[in-house]
Amino acid sequence: MFKVSQQQFNEFSAAVAQAGWRLRPHVVGDAAIDEALTAFEYANSKTDITQRRWMIDHDFLLLPDMYPRIKKLGLMLNSEYMHEAQLGKLVLVAWHRPLAEKMENYKDWLAAGLKFAGGSDGPISYHAWPLYEIYGEVTRPTWCRASPRPPPRTRHRPRR
Repeated sequence: MFKVSQQQFNEFSAAVAQAGWRLRPHVVGDAAIDEALTAFEYANSKTDITQRRWMIDHDFLLLPDMYPRIKKLGLMLNSEYMHEAQLGKLVLVAWHRPLAEKMENYKDWLAAGLKFAGGSDGPISYHAWPLYEIYGEVTRPTWCRASPRPPPRTRHRPRR
């Protein structure tokens, strides 16, 4: 895995902001989210980014103590529910409960006034089921929960 220092990330973020662009890093885990927020705060101290819709993708383990920082920076979150639904068993192995249950807490995000979208970074998500993604983001039954529900099966009409 390639990783840059926090200072390099900070300076890169500031240069991006100064150039008028926006960042949208893909982060998994609370430490990675914290690093992105730190870099964004540094960039914002040099050039205002609060109206530029900077984003963070995936947002796994976005914790409540991070919410004020996200709101202050005017960030948009791009959650990818299908990753959680499809890779849930791996998440349980890696993070265990109750930590795994803190992934993508949409209800908390709404209550905190965070702006987020449900999306995909394309072919990485194994199946394209937009309605299932919306359903999952609202109801939260994922394939990794104690009572997992499989995705709805599509019935196809027989060919003639």
